[in-house]
Amino acid sequence: MSLYAVGDVHGSFYTAKNAINPLCPSLTSSDVLVMVGDVGIAYGDHFNGQLRRYLASLPCLVLVMRGNHDVRYWRDMKLDKLSQVRSELVEWSGSTFMRDSRYPNTLYVNDAGDLVTIDGHCCLFVPGAWSIDGAWRRKTHEVWEPEEQLSEHEMARLLELASTNPVEHVFSHTCPKGWIGDLSDLLFPPESAPPIDDTMEIWMDEVLKACDATLSGWWFGHYHGDRTVANGLGHLLYRAARKVF
Repeated sequence: MSLYAVGDVHGSFYTAKNAINPLCPSLTSSDVLVMVGDVGIAYGDHFNGQLRRYLASLPCLVLVMRGNHDVRYWRDMKLDKLSQVRSELVEWSGSTFMRDSRYPNTLYVNDAGDLVTIDGHCCLFVPGAWSIDGAWRRKTHEVWEPEEQLSEHEMARLLELASTNPVEHVFSHTCPKGWIGDLSDLLFPPESAPPIDDTMEIWMDEVLKACDATLSGWWFGHYHGDRTVANGLGHLLYRAARKVF
């Protein structure tokens, strides 16, 4: 089997198709595609049917991890807040996921993150991030997920998992604070940047230290670019899908 990852598609069927379709000639039912947040399947109480149907048409398994703009899928699907959802918990590869029973190949990663073994590889999933446009979204009543970042309890649990397991790959939405310098051209200029809450990024520096001895790659989105950072360890994903292993 092969594992692939793709970054933010923000609900755009066309963006997802352009990023993923080049893989399709080689994708099989044993392959896995990880979407590292800001997927846009659900914003607020709207479920994106076109994007869901496209992902369901893929021959592989799709793992959806929430970003800062996505709802907390496990919370909203369990509460039936999202319309036309037939939610159920399913076991795959020793971990528990949520899915809509009508789209069986699309699994939603735990809102709080999780450790998942994929084809023998130990993978840590770290959802969520802080929205730089959060204040604007609240002011203009645009869709905004108030629980966008991980809580202190959720971060403590994931750090414990990173410290006690041989993590080979991390899939997150944002990235360690120490890597932000490599992304400076993708950020607001310091003189015009709004106040930033980098709680998760600082905490991710600890996660990086905890799994440094076994880590092969860290795959993330959020910053709307495609590049490799940290001497080849970190992989920022946006418009193209990349092979992990």
